Amino acid sequence: MCSSDLLDGGTLAPDDEVTAFPGGSTARVRGLQTHRRDVAVAHPGSRVAVNLAATPRDALTRGDVLVAPGTRRPTDVVEVAMRPVRGGGAIRERGAHSFHLGATERAARIRLLGERDGRTYARVRLDAPVVAEPGDRFVLRDLGRGTTVAGGEIVDAWPPARPGSDAVDRLAARRGAHGE
Repeated sequence: MCSSDLLDGGTLAPDDEVTAFPGGSTARVRGLQTHRRDVAVAHPGSRVAVNLAATPRDALTRGDVLVAPGTRRPTDVVEVAMRPVRGGGAIRERGAHSFHLGATERAARIRLLGERDGRTYARVRLDAPVVAEPGDRFVLRDLGRGTTVAGGEIVDAWPPARPGSDAVDRLAARRGAHGE
């Protein structure tokens, strides 16, 4: 079995073709297990182990994501809306941070863009790509202090090259358009 995590966003069945991100390799699903039992189809919300044909166990690492070919793409810069965690201290740009999205953990650099409605908007640059979609939830840790400092949601998974002076307005409007 090559991967085990929570299935979200669709069903998965033997003989389905998948792409593993962030690497981008493709494979065919050979078999599925849920709670150590073989299953014919894995449904969203189920914990699933995926056996990939002709894929060595060490070809995938914790946090890799299997997707239907052409449906998602990795990114290493996201714009987010977050709230500080009680007792976590202020969210700072400086210092070492880790960004946790699903089972993925990445080193991150933070650029604070501004605040609105109790949320801090920021641009997060990751040391390696992740598969992210608007609305995905994350946790931000300050490694120097050894604490979780914020939690939030991805607002833009493929932001413009430069945030611009209207970044907070743009991101707040996008959050509102998604009903979040």
